[in-house]
Amino acid sequence: MVRWPPTFGRTIISTPSRLREGLYPVTTEIRYPKAGQTNPTMRIGVAKATGGATRWMDIGENRDMYYPRIFWNGPDQLLVMRMRRLQNRWDLLMCDPKSGKKRMGLMEMDQNGWVEVHDNYRFSGGDEILWVSERDGYHHLYRHTLKGEELARLTEGEWEVTRIVHVDEEKRELFFMANETSVLENHLYKVSFAGVGLERLTPEEGSHSIQFSPSGNFFIDTFSSASQPAKIILKRRDGSEVRVIGETDRSQYDVFDWSVPQFVRFTTHDGAATLDGVVTLPVGYRKGKQYPMIVHG
Repeated sequence: MVRWPPTFGRTIISTPSRLREGLYPVTTEIRYPKAGQTNPTMRIGVAKATGGATRWMDIGENRDMYYPRIFWNGPDQLLVMRMRRLQNRWDLLMCDPKSGKKRMGLMEMDQNGWVEVHDNYRFSGGDEILWVSERDGYHHLYRHTLKGEELARLTEGEWEVTRIVHVDEEKRELFFMANETSVLENHLYKVSFAGVGLERLTPEEGSHSIQFSPSGNFFIDTFSSASQPAKIILKRRDGSEVRVIGETDRSQYDVFDWSVPQFVRFTTHDGAATLDGVVTLPVGYRKGKQYPMIVHG
């Protein structure tokens, strides 16, 4: 596996202990250990793209360890995520690519379960990380130093952040997707690096997919719902509309008298739980009239 740094002067090389080498590309069989068997060990090194010796990083004890993510944080720091085989803890190792020495950084642990490996994090200012953690039972945003000090909790509540979309370093604002309104919807929000000023930027009901422009001043919002066919709108960063790029022709649905599904919530007969459901009524439905019913479990 190879990771190029921002300056393209050096590259990371990570090697499993059972790697075959040859002059030409060959198919390499990688032994996958079964439960209880010994894992292969790993080495992570940095080498100049122009050639020369490889500087191997001090990644500490690596028996029964996984290394799911490796990042360049500028040309002078290599960040390595090291995870236990039990997958209940990972540590961020801050390595010096010149000396190979490491310092321990941020870590995530769950003694009674496991921690997820995801890509919902952004590095900020060289020594901070904006990331999503499930430490309180819900996926929420936090700002930490790379060493692990918590600087701010950015979101909280009985809802979840699903994706970091854009980071504005200059204005210190973070844009992200979340289901704060309903688990049936997905919206774009922004919040400051201090965790204040939470604001929803997509007022339309439904599930939204967002793509920011390189400048961060505009984004394309593609959304739909049970009653709204897909629509694509160009918007400013504050959520205001610039213009409609495209939308589905609703006449094709009207011709066939489509019935719009209705989302409902109901309590079980013992009152122990509240369940979600969808009811699709026939076209021209009249209350009080009996209709045959189809149940999908």
